[in-house]
Amino acid sequence: MKSTSRELAGDDGNDLNLDRVVSAALQMIERVGVDQMTMRMLADHLGCSPMATYRYVKSKDALLELAADAVLSSVKIPQQSEGSWDERLAMVSRSVWDEMWGHSWIPGFVIRRSQTTRAQSSQQRRIAQAVQEILEEAGFGAAEGRTAFGFYWAFTTGMLLSGGIGGVSLGSDPTRNRRVKETFKFGLDAMIAGLKSQLP
Repeated sequence: MKSTSRELAGDDGNDLNLDRVVSAALQMIERVGVDQMTMRMLADHLGCSPMATYRYVKSKDALLELAADAVLSSVKIPQQSEGSWDERLAMVSRSVWDEMWGHSWIPGFVIRRSQTTRAQSSQQRRIAQAVQEILEEAGFGAAEGRTAFGFYWAFTTGMLLSGGIGGVSLGSDPTRNRRVKETFKFGLDAMIAGLKSQLP
């Protein structure tokens, strides 16, 4: 997430800025959950008034979008020299998976937001553009590439949302988590094989 120069003195005398607000939101979500986290709770954590936080974000949903983007900003987009199109597509998918792994609220938020606003955040657009460029390089036309990206994105976020196939969910159990990751790898290989079969 890009830093901002906008700062405000909090009620406790500490400087407040957008980066601090977003970072605190991620901490609170991890602690109490995305549904339980409120703007008043966030303000208490920051040591400022609720109105102070609203000078940086207009709503909880706007804050969640920034928080999700802060996580997705770490998704790595490989260079063309780093592998074939299918290898690089898998790299992006694994990077999305790795970054979202510890933030299980993001897939559901992203899906819900896309259904209600049909808009993408800046980091979603960055990832979408990179994936569509990879798919066009593979031989998909622009329209086919958009369809293929929709399939790709639904698979990746859907796997994270459900925790895998067969009722295996994300958690602290290493054995269960390993099964989820193995399921994801199997599904990713199958998805890319399916995309290859649809090439003109």
